[in-house]
Amino acid sequence: MTEYPVWVPSGDHQCAAVITVPDGDARALVVLVPGGGGAPRSHRFALWTRLARALTGKGFATVRLEWEGIGDSTGDPTFSFRTPNVGDLMAVTTFASEVLGVERIGLAGNCFGARTILYSFDRLPSASSVAILLVKPLARVGTAGRGALAMRRLVRLVPGLRRPARLLYWRVKGRGRGGPLAEKLRAVAARANVLLLESDSGVAGSLPRLIQALRGAGGAPLIEMRSLPGDSLQDLRASEDQQALIDTLAAWFDRSLAPHEAALQAGS
Repeated sequence: MTEYPVWVPSGDHQCAAVITVPDGDARALVVLVPGGGGAPRSHRFALWTRLARALTGKGFATVRLEWEGIGDSTGDPTFSFRTPNVGDLMAVTTFASEVLGVERIGLAGNCFGARTILYSFDRLPSASSVAILLVKPLARVGTAGRGALAMRRLVRLVPGLRRPARLLYWRVKGRGRGGPLAEKLRAVAARANVLLLESDSGVAGSLPRLIQALRGAGGAPLIEMRSLPGDSLQDLRASEDQQALIDTLAAWFDRSLAPHEAALQAGS
């Protein structure tokens, strides 16, 4: 395994990234996309770094990036759920795939990173597998403002209020077919294998019905949803939870992105 730090031009700034490659030929490239709000390319608890090395052990190359103005990237940080930073993701993905000469691409992202993947996917024809963490695909952007901020502070201060508040949020926001993010997810599932990792409270509302509809839509053969402990990666403080997430994602791409030749022959 070898790791290469790189800086990739993206508009008027440069994105810092680390490319990790196995000793032999790479089976495919997995792009690891961090959340917003200042998450570094290693992500919280160095999960992306550890996942990159686990994937390299399975023969995958990976690239993990930092958004504009974060970590070693130049520029000023800007984050908007309405307009995710598609340019940075496209620049880093294109650079890594061309340098490595790899055609198959998978992507894994959390929250803002997951949303950016969904908004970028129609520009990534070689991508065939995605892992979407804690993106709340049925939620609409509308939780900004003083009232929402006060509610979030109240939830943090009052013990036991967090889960009921999340359940109520999903009952209100998770009705019907969802907003633009749900439509993006449908488009991705039409041609790629999809793994959704949501918090336990994210199972409320109509998310299971959306997953069932995607399974019956005749798209990619693998569409799965699993639960994560807590409501965010900040809750993954226990080492066993962190390792479980790494193992889950490594196994997912091993199965869904570029199966070994022996597995393909066994399934034929």
